[in-house]
Amino acid sequence: MTPFRRRGSWLIAVVGFLAVLTYGVARGLDEPVRQYMEREVNRRLTGYTVSIPALRIDPWSLSIEFRDATIIQNANPDPPVTHIATLVTRVDGRALLHRRVVADITFDRPTVYLNLRHVRAEAGEDVPVTDRGWQAALEALAFDLKINRLRIREGDVTYVDQGPFKPLRLSRLNMSAENIRNIASKDRGYPSDIHLEGVVFDAGQLWLDGRADFLAAPHPGVEAALRLEGVELDYFTPITNRYNMSVRNGTLSLAGTMEYAPKRAAAPPYRLVISDTDVGVEHLSNQARDGRATVRLRGQLMGRGDTSLTAVLQPQTGSADMDLTARIEGADLTRLSDLVRAYGGFDVRTGEFSVYSELTIKSGVLDGYVKPLFRDVQVGDPDGESPRDIRRRLYEGSVAMAAKILKNRSRDEVATVVHVSGPVERPQISRLATVGRLLQNAFLKPIAPGFEPQRSSPQRAPAAPAPTDRTTQAP
Repeated sequence: MTPFRRRGSWLIAVVGFLAVLTYGVARGLDEPVRQYMEREVNRRLTGYTVSIPALRIDPWSLSIEFRDATIIQNANPDPPVTHIATLVTRVDGRALLHRRVVADITFDRPTVYLNLRHVRAEAGEDVPVTDRGWQAALEALAFDLKINRLRIREGDVTYVDQGPFKPLRLSRLNMSAENIRNIASKDRGYPSDIHLEGVVFDAGQLWLDGRADFLAAPHPGVEAALRLEGVELDYFTPITNRYNMSVRNGTLSLAGTMEYAPKRAAAPPYRLVISDTDVGVEHLSNQARDGRATVRLRGQLMGRGDTSLTAVLQPQTGSADMDLTARIEGADLTRLSDLVRAYGGFDVRTGEFSVYSELTIKSGVLDGYVKPLFRDVQVGDPDGESPRDIRRRLYEGSVAMAAKILKNRSRDEVATVVHVSGPVERPQISRLATVGRLLQNAFLKPIAPGFEPQRSSPQRAPAAPAPTDRTTQAP
């Protein structure tokens, strides 16, 4: 045997020996790593327990495969809420080109099963679902590497309600989310490509394709095209029954684009509540041949503001035309103080607020007006204390002075009419006309409560009922 052949034989033998040694070490580490992973995941989870019967390390692809993992809800352990045939975590090779070490996770044939007992137990817990440690537990399966790529193959989600109702099932779910950590294409507004498709309730189709920003604050943002086809409405019966609604027959189909963008929360946060609510819906359909549908709502804004709204919808191809009329009368501004402070930047001691509006949407174009009226407004802290900040005191003083100057003497009201027009996505207001009507009300002709006489909406909101002796407290 020649020296060259001898060296080749030795090289092959060494490589073979190293391969066998690596394989043996990997097999020897399978069980210790499985025990560690199972223990660490359960340490990070609250209210749920994960079982990992088998784990296999692949040294050649730098991946770990979890087999037949299950998740149970501790309050209702039978049946398990999740079974995962295989879950593979590996280092994302493409991110290495950007000098980042992140994880690529693939769920193969995961099934999720929920029933009413699971949902009620979750709702009754003091710990919200977002604080149960799901993200930390998932990162534990990737040795705490940040997840940059997530894929789901042939997933299945089933919800079973109480009673003789069909299960709500999403099957053949396939999902992918790329560049979650914004490693590549950082200059894009939505850098992560996302795709989702599946079967809804055995016959319907779900399809979503677009981009997302998973790291946006205060919440992720998404922009995507969405399509639903042939979703049977009978499946929603157990849900609609809880809200005293009945659904029989029919299917739902829709197609369009959606955007859910992060927005800075108002400071302070506020809440608007309409109590004593009555809602009526007539002739609702998505077919133009079925004619117009009417939606009516009546209630009390923050417990003391007679509110009524009427919307008349005419289905059209790809969208719907709509005539909307709304009125709010006699709302207490002090009960809206958080809203006033968030968008006006000042406090109110007393005041009453009314608004009347008629809006029309036709072929995606908005046209109409909003008429606000303010009566007996006193600016300042409700407790009578002056703000310590000199700039805040000057600002509130200027607002109070403006309210006094612009108040009509005959009705003691500040009022204007704001005209709105343009595409629904980007409506415009006429600032000059708004200021003109404000000055008209103050010095020339008062703006009367009610809808504008020159407009004639086919279905106006009904007049508010006469006040009764009943007093409704704001929440």
